[in-house]
Amino acid sequence: MKLSSHTCGLEWWALDEAIAELAEIGYNGVGPCTGPGTHFDPDAATDSDKQNLKKLAADAGNAFSILNPWRSAVSPRA
Repeated sequence: MKLSSHTCGLEWWALDEAIAELAEIGYNGVGPCTGPGTHFDPDAATDSDKQNLKKLAADAGNAFSILNPWRSAVSPRA
């Protein structure tokens, strides 16, 4: 069985740190929170950003299971 989690609960961490943490505790997939000011903003992402996102997951032995649309009103980045 493979497990996946999203990064919304780790929103204040850098994306590479969140991915590494989820991989370390046993998750096989990750879904970065998306939107302005979050881990990944699809509207502002370049092709290079997208390739880097895939590499971050692959380097941690993870895959992207979903892009999670999220913007927390209580986020320190809000």
